[in-house]
Amino acid sequence: MGLLLKTESLTKEFSRQVVVNSLSISVKKNSIYGLVGPNGAGKSTTLKMLTGSLKPTSGEIIITEEANNIPTIGSLIEDPALYKNLTAEENLLVLVKLFGLKKERIKEVLHLVDLENTGEKIVAKFSLGMKQRLGIAAALIRQPELLILDEPTNGLDPIGIKQLRDLIKSFPKLGITVIVSSHNLNEIQHMTNYVGIMNAGSLKYEGTIPDNTNLEDFFLDRIDSEGDVVKTK
Repeated sequence: MGLLLKTESLTKEFSRQVVVNSLSISVKKNSIYGLVGPNGAGKSTTLKMLTGSLKPTSGEIIITEEANNIPTIGSLIEDPALYKNLTAEENLLVLVKLFGLKKERIKEVLHLVDLENTGEKIVAKFSLGMKQRLGIAAALIRQPELLILDEPTNGLDPIGIKQLRDLIKSFPKLGITVIVSSHNLNEIQHMTNYVGIMNAGSLKYEGTIPDNTNLEDFFLDRIDSEGDVVKTK
């Protein structure tokens, strides 16, 4: 499986405080890449740089030759930007008109996220899980090759978490590469076994989660580690 993108020494500073420090990661095409770390590790800042909403202080984001062209990116970072007085379909209609897309795309993405039967129900009456799925539908509206999700299961109940997890796991089969962040390694392992572990702005580990591993011990050992980044295939 070829690479979709990689970063080389990606760095972001705010008022001389280094928030992301020389980050080099590799994301395989049509995969789920789990970006894991405690709160404040620099995950959200990294994702914002990948989407282009933040400009790096230094370093590069490289679209690889295997990607063929610059991928369309969809993202859900922080709370989804939704019109609470509108229905799911009306929310997506705004985006369809904005991007000059065919109206049929609305039904396609609502089907993907299992919201096609919400009818005239306005978003204000949606559960948190439904709002998250509608936010993902909005991120999918332009048929992105890369989908970036920041802590998408935060605040969800167990049923909502499973629904969202199953949805995310379905995307690589549709030709969508996913980068998903979490502070919960166990949650990420339900979606993928390939992770990048960050702490204090730096990458501590990149690779697969070893079999028969105590996840908590593995995670804590890596974020507390000193020296060079450990990378595995």
